[in-house]
Amino acid sequence: MLATPFPRLIPIKRNIESPDLHDPAQSVTCQLGQFKRVRPGARIAIAVGSRGLSNLVPILQSIITWLIDSGADPFVIAAMGSHGGGTVAGQLAILHGYGVREEVLGVPVRASIDTVSFSGPLYDTEIWLTKEAWEADGIILVNRVKMHTDIQGPIQSGLCKLIAIGLGNRRQAEILHSEGLEALSQMIPRIASEVIATGKIVCGVAMLENKHGNTALVEIISPDKIVEREKELLLQAIADSSGLPVNTLDVLVVDEGGKNYAGSCIDTHVVGRMRLEGERDLENPIIHRVVVCDLSDHAQGNAAGIGLADFITRKFFEKIDFGPTYTNCISCIYPERGRLPIIMESAESALQAALDTCRYSSRLSPRIMRIHDTLNLEKVYVSEALLEEISTREDIEVLGSAVPMTDAEGNLMPF
Repeated sequence: MLATPFPRLIPIKRNIESPDLHDPAQSVTCQLGQFKRVRPGARIAIAVGSRGLSNLVPILQSIITWLIDSGADPFVIAAMGSHGGGTVAGQLAILHGYGVREEVLGVPVRASIDTVSFSGPLYDTEIWLTKEAWEADGIILVNRVKMHTDIQGPIQSGLCKLIAIGLGNRRQAEILHSEGLEALSQMIPRIASEVIATGKIVCGVAMLENKHGNTALVEIISPDKIVEREKELLLQAIADSSGLPVNTLDVLVVDEGGKNYAGSCIDTHVVGRMRLEGERDLENPIIHRVVVCDLSDHAQGNAAGIGLADFITRKFFEKIDFGPTYTNCISCIYPERGRLPIIMESAESALQAALDTCRYSSRLSPRIMRIHDTLNLEKVYVSEALLEEISTREDIEVLGSAVPMTDAEGNLMPF
């Protein structure tokens, strides 16, 4: 079979109007100034998950300053379920990679695999929580509210999930995922409500991020309003979200995947795939081949979710830490997400394989898009076939002339 020629790609910018909060840390300071202070001497755990959040460190610094000014004794605790391989070292490495370090924040940064349990009236089995957080005098939740890559329903990824799965540690993450996605979406708000009812939660710090990946909103939420307010914030996040500018592609090239961009390494809503046995798949977008060329350093080797792709590079493969990757996939009871795509030696050979396995009728004028990652979608590269379709849209700006997809060594051209 003759190799399909590579088309040149045209850089475009999507002029996406999106709210942008000027000073998120100051917003937190102002809101906490109106909030009921914690009692002097109280040990307060600040729960932080495994995602890379915009302005995370300055927001944490504002929270810590408020707590210290109140006379409290704060510390940061990892709340990330089975991520980081479900180990103390792995979870601390994730936090440290985001700059969440004791020398930066001035307070201890901890992780723990020890859990305790309690029972409540809304949830008819044991609820597990990270022991160190449970034994603190109070817990502050810090997380972004957004669509989840797999969970459907009015509560998806946010403060409630941080309670139920993040603070539930690997033990509860495995229990909840074992019942499937529908049950998971029902159990998360129930468990969150049970934990809130104990009086352990001081407040939630909820963030929304705009289409450029910057902080659009940060809101301090009192415990009794967390569940209902998160539902409202999710609707706002969905309304402000952006996908790809087209609905069908022959090949999607992703420069970099990783759990700092999406829980599934590449966002299911962007690639249009779930690939979970026994669960319904997504209907769009329709993408024939997906290539992922590199694994983000922030992922700490965790490539869980890469089974969504068709081809990866040797460079990606050599960065995989199979311990955390398989722990994550097994804890979520979706081993298919850990299956390896076909491994090619370079970005060029991966792209060639993707093109050569497209339908023959598509190869003369292939619909190809290149993105840096599935979170940041403002600047993308498109083939001429796509440019013809979208060039008349008001939200599309052509940034330059067509450029080659790869250099002489077979690497992607600089983004």
